[in-house]
Amino acid sequence: MKCSLITIDMVTPPGVSQEFSGSVFRGWLGHTLRCDMTSECTDDCAHRMNCPYYMVFREKADIKPYSLLSVPYKGGFRNFIRIYGDRKKYVPHILSLVKEHAHSRHFGGLGYRIESIGAKTIEMPAMQLNGTTEVVFVSPTHIREDDYQELLPSLPTLLKSSVRAYNRITKLYDRKHYPCRVPDEMFEAEAEIVDYDIRTVKYVHENMFDRRIPLEGIVGSITYDTSGAHPDTGNVLKMGEFLQIGKHSTYGFGGIVVKQGGCS
Repeated sequence: MKCSLITIDMVTPPGVSQEFSGSVFRGWLGHTLRCDMTSECTDDCAHRMNCPYYMVFREKADIKPYSLLSVPYKGGFRNFIRIYGDRKKYVPHILSLVKEHAHSRHFGGLGYRIESIGAKTIEMPAMQLNGTTEVVFVSPTHIREDDYQELLPSLPTLLKSSVRAYNRITKLYDRKHYPCRVPDEMFEAEAEIVDYDIRTVKYVHENMFDRRIPLEGIVGSITYDTSGAHPDTGNVLKMGEFLQIGKHSTYGFGGIVVKQGGCS
């Protein structure tokens, strides 16, 4: 599976939260791509079929064809937009709008400077695990299991979330890669949590129409004993890294990095 990755590096003055900027980035992007800021984007708009805001960000399905991630980078932020499947045809227009509005918006109420804009096609990576594996939650991650939010998710929970994200996206937007099936023994293999350093964080996203959306997740890291894991476990975890996992990925949640080894 491949996707289109847009990278936008920004420099901002002090004042924008370095802890979680995904919500701010989503707001900035919405303002940047909107053609009419005075009303909501609707099905009646004559330009909707050529509008990347409408065709990507106003997708009717609950599962959206994109995810967002924003992380601190060199005194500012590195922002990522991943666009999946057939929606990649809107990437040229999105890039043009970002460039056109490079200095006409604000980022979290403050001025900013775009250092660089990049775009490329990336392919889902593979990974073979060693004895221990560390999963770093680089943006807040909200995973639910049996109607409960997981604060210290087990390895099988992360694997199920990764497969779920893949199948939901490919079923709607990239049918030739649907579905992903993994053997039951992958979820049944023992993988003890050997170390962890996590905490919960809460935010409220306020959109351009003053709707307030509460968001909550965990950040930090968890290290698992993967010495007895199924051989394809690393590939499935990388699937989750590639797509982002859990709820609110379109608000910048669910960003993970999978690393060999971990805390001692």
